[in-house]
Amino acid sequence: MDDRDELPRSRPGIKKRIRGIFITGIVTLLPIGLTFFVFKSIVEVGGAIFEPLAKNLPYPRIAKDLIGFGSLLAVIMITGAAARTFIGRFFFGWTGRIMTKIPLIRIIYNAVKELTETFFIDKRAFQKVVMVEYPRQGCWSLGFLTNTESWVDRLTEGGEGSCLSSVFIPTTPNPTSGFYLLLPKGDITVTDLTVEEGIRAVVSGGIITPKKKVLIRENKKG
Repeated sequence: MDDRDELPRSRPGIKKRIRGIFITGIVTLLPIGLTFFVFKSIVEVGGAIFEPLAKNLPYPRIAKDLIGFGSLLAVIMITGAAARTFIGRFFFGWTGRIMTKIPLIRIIYNAVKELTETFFIDKRAFQKVVMVEYPRQGCWSLGFLTNTESWVDRLTEGGEGSCLSSVFIPTTPNPTSGFYLLLPKGDITVTDLTVEEGIRAVVSGGIITPKKKVLIRENKKG
């Protein structure tokens, strides 16, 4: 193929790049700042409520801060325990649906929720970052290898007895949901990305890309 057959590569303008960087900064900082503000408020309120008790203890200022931090832990534990009950699941689910319908609030709420789910996702379950042709041939999707010998293939002609690997294909921007695929090893392309790099790429929708230019190392079929 000569140079005339190559498609021209379009370079984004400076304004578009600045806008993308600015939006990425907002999406990154806003959930963190809001979470810090809520936690800080709980600590201050808890410390203020029990301030009379703290005054009677040695080092009142330190005691007030410790009580406030204890209040934060108590609120988190009580909320977690309540969210595991039927009434709690219904209440928090109902609250979440309301939050997602308020124009400005839903942006912040969804960002905080996605960031929290991404932060607490069990990355140890992901062995490698892989690429598979999904949902059709010629269309590549980024996924995570979760198990290399989970199923034995007794259906595919010529592949009877071979092991199928488990691959999780996450959705963007929430990597906690997605699709579970069973694939032969020859259909899986292993990348050189770390799990953290893969998750960042998924959450950002490709805005945050790895620094590596050579990403994949193909597994030959057969």
